[in-house]
Amino acid sequence: MPLGRIAATSFVMLAGTLGLAGCGGDDGDSMRATLTDEGCTYEGDTTPASGVFTVAVDNQTHRFVNFILGEYLAGPKTGNAARVVLSAPPPGGGSSDVVYFRPVSNAEVEPLAASELPANEEPAGKYVVVCVVHPAQDVRQRSSEAPDPALGKTYVAGLLDVGMTS
Repeated sequence: MPLGRIAATSFVMLAGTLGLAGCGGDDGDSMRATLTDEGCTYEGDTTPASGVFTVAVDNQTHRFVNFILGEYLAGPKTGNAARVVLSAPPPGGGSSDVVYFRPVSNAEVEPLAASELPANEEPAGKYVVVCVVHPAQDVRQRSSEAPDPALGKTYVAGLLDVGMTS
Protein backbone atom coordinates (compact mmCIF):
# COMPACT_ATOMS: atom_id res chain seq x y z
CA MET A 1 0.00 0.00 0.00
CA PRO A 2 1.48 3.43 -0.93
CA LEU A 3 2.59 5.62 1.97
CA GLY A 4 0.07 8.38 1.10
CA ARG A 5 -2.82 5.92 1.24
CA ILE A 6 -1.63 4.54 4.61
CA ALA A 7 -1.46 8.07 6.06
CA ALA A 8 -4.93 8.92 4.69
CA THR A 9 -6.41 5.68 6.05
CA SER A 10 -4.80 6.29 9.46
CA PHE A 11 -6.16 9.85 9.52
CA VAL A 12 -9.71 8.65 8.71
CA MET A 13 -9.53 5.96 11.41
CA LEU A 14 -8.21 8.46 13.98
CA ALA A 15 -10.86 11.05 13.08
CA GLY A 16 -13.59 8.41 13.40
CA THR A 17 -12.28 7.33 16.80
CA LEU A 18 -12.12 10.93 18.06
CA GLY A 19 -15.61 11.59 16.72
CA LEU A 20 -17.02 8.62 18.59
CA ALA A 21 -15.25 9.68 21.77
CA GLY A 22 -16.77 13.14 21.49
CA CYS A 23 -20.28 11.75 21.02
CA GLY A 24 -20.20 9.75 24.23
CA GLY A 25 -23.45 8.38 25.56
CA ASP A 26 -25.09 9.04 28.91
CA ASP A 27 -22.20 8.66 31.32
CA GLY A 28 -22.36 9.12 35.08
CA ASP A 29 -20.53 12.46 34.93
CA SER A 30 -23.08 14.29 32.78
CA MET A 31 -24.45 17.56 34.15
CA ARG A 32 -27.88 18.92 33.13
CA ALA A 33 -30.26 21.68 34.24
CA THR A 34 -33.84 21.44 33.00
CA LEU A 35 -36.56 24.08 33.21
CA THR A 36 -40.18 22.89 33.11
CA ASP A 37 -43.43 24.60 34.05
CA GLU A 38 -43.00 23.08 37.53
CA GLY A 39 -39.55 24.53 38.16
CA CYS A 40 -35.86 24.17 37.38
CA THR A 41 -33.89 21.09 38.39
CA TYR A 42 -30.29 19.92 38.21
CA GLU A 43 -29.20 16.33 37.60
CA GLY A 44 -25.74 14.86 37.43
CA ASP A 45 -22.33 15.31 38.94
CA THR A 46 -22.38 17.79 41.84
CA THR A 47 -18.65 17.51 42.54
CA PRO A 48 -16.85 18.11 39.22
CA ALA A 49 -13.12 18.72 39.18
CA SER A 50 -12.05 22.34 38.82
CA GLY A 51 -11.10 23.44 35.35
CA VAL A 52 -13.19 22.92 32.25
CA PHE A 53 -16.67 21.38 32.44
CA THR A 54 -20.03 21.97 30.79
CA VAL A 55 -23.59 21.94 32.08
CA ALA A 56 -26.18 21.06 29.42
CA VAL A 57 -29.31 23.20 29.77
CA ASP A 58 -32.79 22.44 28.46
CA ASN A 59 -35.73 24.87 28.39
CA GLN A 60 -38.90 22.78 28.12
CA THR A 61 -41.22 25.79 28.53
CA HIS A 62 -42.75 28.40 26.26
CA ARG A 63 -40.87 31.18 28.08
CA PHE A 64 -37.46 32.73 27.46
CA VAL A 65 -34.89 31.93 30.16
CA ASN A 66 -31.34 32.64 31.20
CA PHE A 67 -29.39 29.75 32.67
CA ILE A 68 -26.49 31.09 34.71
CA LEU A 69 -23.49 29.36 36.28
CA GLY A 70 -22.07 31.45 39.09
CA GLU A 71 -19.68 31.34 42.00
CA TYR A 72 -21.95 30.92 45.05
CA LEU A 73 -21.66 33.65 47.67
CA ALA A 74 -24.83 33.39 49.84
CA GLY A 75 -28.56 32.63 49.83
CA PRO A 76 -30.69 29.57 49.07
CA LYS A 77 -28.83 26.58 47.67
CA THR A 78 -31.80 25.07 45.81
CA GLY A 79 -35.43 25.89 45.05
CA ASN A 80 -37.16 29.22 44.49
CA ALA A 81 -35.35 32.49 45.08
CA ALA A 82 -37.00 35.89 45.35
CA ARG A 83 -34.33 37.29 43.05
CA VAL A 84 -30.67 37.07 42.14
CA VAL A 85 -27.98 39.60 42.99
CA LEU A 86 -24.75 39.49 41.00
CA SER A 87 -22.54 40.51 43.91
CA ALA A 88 -21.74 39.69 47.51
CA PRO A 89 -24.39 40.27 50.18
CA PRO A 90 -24.19 43.54 52.09
CA PRO A 91 -22.36 43.64 55.44
CA GLY A 92 -24.51 41.97 58.04
CA GLY A 93 -25.97 39.37 55.74
CA GLY A 94 -28.68 40.13 53.28
CA SER A 95 -31.95 38.44 52.54
CA SER A 96 -32.16 34.66 53.00
CA ASP A 97 -34.40 34.30 49.91
CA VAL A 98 -31.99 36.11 47.55
CA VAL A 99 -29.15 34.22 45.90
CA TYR A 100 -25.89 36.17 45.71
CA PHE A 101 -23.27 35.03 43.22
CA ARG A 102 -20.55 36.08 40.80
CA PRO A 103 -21.60 35.10 37.25
CA VAL A 104 -19.24 32.81 35.38
CA SER A 105 -21.27 31.71 32.37
CA ASN A 106 -24.66 32.58 30.88
CA ALA A 107 -26.89 30.98 28.25
CA GLU A 108 -29.95 32.79 26.92
CA VAL A 109 -32.27 30.01 25.81
CA GLU A 110 -35.38 30.38 23.69
CA PRO A 111 -38.58 28.42 24.41
CA LEU A 112 -38.33 24.68 23.77
CA ALA A 113 -34.58 24.87 23.08
CA ALA A 114 -31.33 23.60 24.59
CA SER A 115 -27.84 25.03 25.04
CA GLU A 116 -24.76 24.75 27.27
CA LEU A 117 -23.17 26.53 30.21
CA PRO A 118 -19.39 26.20 29.91
CA ALA A 119 -17.02 26.59 32.83
CA ASN A 120 -13.51 27.47 31.66
CA GLU A 121 -10.69 26.97 34.14
CA GLU A 122 -12.81 27.83 37.18
CA PRO A 123 -11.05 27.37 40.51
CA ALA A 124 -12.26 25.10 43.29
CA GLY A 125 -15.23 26.40 45.25
CA LYS A 126 -19.01 26.42 45.42
CA TYR A 127 -21.02 27.27 42.29
CA VAL A 128 -24.75 27.53 41.58
CA VAL A 129 -26.79 26.80 38.49
CA VAL A 130 -29.55 29.43 38.34
CA CYS A 131 -32.59 29.65 36.03
CA VAL A 132 -34.03 33.14 35.51
CA VAL A 133 -37.34 32.96 33.66
CA HIS A 134 -38.21 36.09 31.72
CA PRO A 135 -41.55 37.77 32.45
CA ALA A 136 -44.52 36.55 30.39
CA GLN A 137 -45.30 40.14 29.43
CA ASP A 138 -42.91 42.89 28.53
CA VAL A 139 -44.27 45.97 30.29
CA ARG A 140 -41.19 48.16 29.81
CA GLN A 141 -41.72 51.65 28.44
CA ARG A 142 -38.30 51.67 26.70
CA SER A 143 -36.07 48.86 25.47
CA SER A 144 -33.19 50.28 27.54
CA GLU A 145 -35.07 49.42 30.76
CA ALA A 146 -34.49 46.12 32.49
CA PRO A 147 -37.52 43.83 32.75
CA ASP A 148 -39.17 43.77 36.19
CA PRO A 149 -37.78 40.61 37.85
CA ALA A 150 -40.92 40.36 39.99
CA LEU A 151 -42.86 39.40 36.85
CA GLY A 152 -40.58 36.43 36.14
CA LYS A 153 -39.32 33.58 38.32
CA THR A 154 -35.90 32.67 39.64
CA TYR A 155 -34.79 29.18 40.62
CA VAL A 156 -31.59 27.80 42.07
CA ALA A 157 -31.38 24.48 40.22
CA GLY A 158 -28.38 23.11 42.07
CA LEU A 159 -25.21 23.70 44.04
CA LEU A 160 -21.92 22.37 42.70
CA ASP A 161 -18.93 21.72 44.93
CA VAL A 162 -16.14 22.10 42.38
CA GLY A 163 -12.99 20.35 43.61
CA MET A 164 -9.31 20.30 42.92
CA THR A 165 -8.01 18.53 39.80
CA SER A 166 -5.82 15.55 40.51
